[in-house]
Amino acid sequence: MLTALGGQWVECDTVDALHRPLRTRYAITNTGLAVMEMASASGFELISEKDRDILQSSTYGTGLMIRHAADQKNVERILIGIGGSATNDGGVGMADALGVLLT
Repeated sequence: MLTALGGQWVECDTVDALHRPLRTRYAITNTGLAVMEMASASGFELISEKDRDILQSSTYGTGLMIRHAADQKNVERILIGIGGSATNDGGVGMADALGVLLT
């Protein structure tokens, strides 16, 4: 996407699916589109086999990445791929990171 649309990589601090600190990246195109992959924050491949526990994993790190992109002055839209997740929280962690209060 970045090659086709032009733009740049942006790095941000987030957490993985087990809430461990992680540095990841996403793209911001010249048209104001942030393009990111859920797996770069909450991905299955980021968790060692012995640590994989679906009941302890969260999409919170993906929400932090989305919030980071939303705070960029040149971002008007966000496109996110949702494959490869190590989570099963239905986006609750992501919503929490974005400030949504679920009751």
